[in-house]
Amino acid sequence: MDLARDLFTVRTTPDGPSEEELVRAVEELGYGAAARPGGAPPPSTSEPPGTRSGPLPPLVRAALARARAEHKLVLLDFSAKWCGPCQRMKKESFPSPEVATAIERFVLLEVDTDEHPEVAQHFGVRGIPDLRILDADGRELRRAIGFRSPAQLRDFLEGG
Repeated sequence: MDLARDLFTVRTTPDGPSEEELVRAVEELGYGAAARPGGAPPPSTSEPPGTRSGPLPPLVRAALARARAEHKLVLLDFSAKWCGPCQRMKKESFPSPEVATAIERFVLLEVDTDEHPEVAQHFGVRGIPDLRILDADGRELRRAIGFRSPAQLRDFLEGG
């Protein structure tokens, strides 16, 4: 078991802590937390996490073409409207000045996993938020799962 890498499902009882309290507790320990409403499990896939099969989805192909033309990397941001940590990152982390400079080196592709499940399945996304950095040829360089503060997101983008 590797707490920094492995995904865990936590179920509570009606008289237990709220989803927000659990997410806050996990994040205070320095780990990412991706919550799903109602305790729904992550989307299942017959492939192990990170396994790619078949041709790249058109959204990703377009981002890679732009990255090649602009000599940039691609940042895939897998999220959903219902995902609290995802929305918090959109409001707090991505707009922060420390991230704004680092993100200039990337073509950002925001992928709503409910609207584009085929892209999430292609990349073996098991929980969100999920960030992937790809080179312009589509090779995965880094990934981060769970909430990232502005400083953590900047460090991730800068290779730390």
